[in-house]
Amino acid sequence: MIRLDDSHNYILITPIKDEYENILRLKQTVLNQTVKPILWVILDGDNNDDSFQMINKIFEEYEWIYIIKQKKFHERGYSHINFAQAVNEGYQHAKHICKKKGISYSFIGKIDATVLLAKDYFKILLSEMKKDQKLAIICGRETLYNKGKKTKTHLFNIPRIGFKDIRLYNKEFFEGVAGYPLSYCPDSILLIKAINNGLNVKISDEACFIETRLGGTKIGIWKGMKLKGKAMYVLGYHPILLFLNALYTSLKTPPHYQGLPIIWEYILCILRRDEKIKDEDVLEYYGKKRLKEIINSILGKIIG
Repeated sequence: MIRLDDSHNYILITPIKDEYENILRLKQTVLNQTVKPILWVILDGDNNDDSFQMINKIFEEYEWIYIIKQKKFHERGYSHINFAQAVNEGYQHAKHICKKKGISYSFIGKIDATVLLAKDYFKILLSEMKKDQKLAIICGRETLYNKGKKTKTHLFNIPRIGFKDIRLYNKEFFEGVAGYPLSYCPDSILLIKAINNGLNVKISDEACFIETRLGGTKIGIWKGMKLKGKAMYVLGYHPILLFLNALYTSLKTPPHYQGLPIIWEYILCILRRDEKIKDEDVLEYYGKKRLKEIINSILGKIIG
């Protein structure tokens, strides 16, 4: 097993819920890493398939892998907030173990149960972190297989399009923002906080992973896309930005009606006057700055 120096150790966190069918593949993709995590915490999010004991059995021979049950839930069923709670509980557990055993680490990794990572995935991300001391967040480039077919995950070269949540976080940054936000789209919020703090974020084209399930569709495509529309409203997306995002989502991969439930739920949120996030930085970014970034990027390519 290849190691960088101890100051570049990382811990890994994986929340799971009803993912037993993916666990063996997940296990193999992490064990195949040329640079493995110093500690891996898997959070059982109240599985409905009674798989907690079976998952423990699968990992029982590895002393550096911990399977724990999520303790707190903010909403019923699947939600961004419950997922964020799981990440935070996993991090606190890992932090406690590291302190108890005198283990040092500088980075926090997060992966889902549905991905396949290239063997050098985390080695590449760690190397990038080592080269750039201001790099707060980095992820690799995604390839999506939808119903067995390879599909494009990014259509335009626009800043931060294609930024996925199979990430590595700088420990100092992660703790400085008090961990994973208990909100819709916590990964997006962390990107904004990093940028607003003058830190760098990056997508590495050298680090590749395969996603075996269309993002947000675990609860079904229609429900998943409605949840995305709700999230965009809560984060204060400008209506034009919402429409562009819905169009982009529909074009990039089938089924091509995905934008409809996004727009529909966004409109319903307006009519219901649902509450928005109270973070002014997030509201300003999605209400003004992000749209300007996209327009300037497109105009730059046209003029150039």
